[in-house]
Amino acid sequence: MCRQWLNSQNANGVFLSVASIFHAPYADSSFDVVYTSHTMEPNGGQELAILQELYRITSRFLVLLEPGYEFASAEAQMRMERLGYVRELREKAEQLGMRVVENRLFDVTGNPLNPTAITIIEKNPSASPATPILACPRYGDVLQDYGDSFYSQDSMRAYPKIQGIPCLRVDDGIVASHYMERLTSKNSAFERRVA
Repeated sequence: MCRQWLNSQNANGVFLSVASIFHAPYADSSFDVVYTSHTMEPNGGQELAILQELYRITSRFLVLLEPGYEFASAEAQMRMERLGYVRELREKAEQLGMRVVENRLFDVTGNPLNPTAITIIEKNPSASPATPILACPRYGDVLQDYGDSFYSQDSMRAYPKIQGIPCLRVDDGIVASHYMERLTSKNSAFERRVA
């Protein structure tokens, strides 16, 4: 469904995958800007872990559009508490030693009982342009694309693709200690058939 919509929008170059916000399958500082839009929302109580992971993969700025508990009415705050939404992102980011350069009510909010706040965290605005590098979500070593899966020679973990979409959650990794050996023998057999 998502792929069809992207195609209808002529959105070329979009990389789809299955992953976890707690273990992003990218190397450190892979993106100039990491941006969320109510992505953290339902994970109240886990703000510190998510902030650390998102900060890890950004090189310049982390931009959060998330529930603005501190800007909400008493009724909205009670609703957010009941639903387990994230709270106090500015305070938690500062607790982690992050530099918050902006934290305010966002100009557009779809639901007055869930006002959106924008929180901008600066990491290193003068960093060189980042290059996204896929990494094992468990061990952080580089993943190589082998067509039907991604594989890390260092951790010997393979991450399958289903209908071309990589499954890159920690639990999706398969220990495949003989993967390269099998790949090499498969390529050799193919080369012998072609010759």
